[in-house]
Amino acid sequence: MTKAAISLIQTGLRDLGYSPGAIDGLYGAKTAAAAHSWLLARGAASTSVLRPSTSTLIYQGKARYPPVEYDA
Repeated sequence: MTKAAISLIQTGLRDLGYSPGAIDGLYGAKTAAAAHSWLLARGAASTSVLRPSTSTLIYQGKARYPPVEYDA
């Protein structure tokens, strides 16, 4: 996944009220923790893992969030 794609995920998480750390395009511990918190808030199992579905992002909805998949 590109740094630009990860930056978009970080921005989306930040805008939703999660704390992914710096918007730097790196999928580090803070971004992973924010993504995990977002998944739990959506009702995913605690063992879920965020997996971006594509490196060429297709945006969804008015908020233009990138689509993601998760393993439940």
